[in-house]
Amino acid sequence: LEALIARLAPVDLVLVEGYKRAPHPKIEAYRAAAGHPLIAPESASIRAVAADCEVKAPCPVLPLDDTGAIADFILADLGLAEAS
Repeated sequence: LEALIARLAPVDLVLVEGYKRAPHPKIEAYRAAAGHPLIAPESASIRAVAADCEVKAPCPVLPLDDTGAIADFILADLGLAEAS
């Protein structure tokens, strides 16, 4: 993954799916029906959790289906949000 990202530089943002154990910053997608435990409590690289239910996490929790809120979080987290 790092080699691929290096080939894309210079860019502000690269979105990838997977690589959940890699050290890059990420948003964890959590679906209750999947039955898997949250990764966020054990991974400092997870900046937020996007979930379809209430969860307790050591980071912000966003509604999984609210793409606008997720996009706003990403932009703010990266310092790319426009000042109003």
